[in-house]
Amino acid sequence: MAKVKKIGEEPIDKMLRRFRRECNIDGIKDDYKRAQFFEKPSIKAKRKQQERRNETRRRDRMRRVIL
Repeated sequence: MAKVKKIGEEPIDKMLRRFRRECNIDGIKDDYKRAQFFEKPSIKAKRKQQERRNETRRRDRMRRVIL
């Protein structure tokens, strides 16, 4: 769950932007959209497999950049 605390005299617009960014990082919006419709188990497995592939590729790319 994304939480944001007000920092000093921070305007509401800036705080709302930080909250939206936290929600995007946590994937709350994606989870909500996915939960609106039933997802067949075979499609769910394929999606998770693709997510793992993407994460592995991202890590490999980051390793190459760092080294």
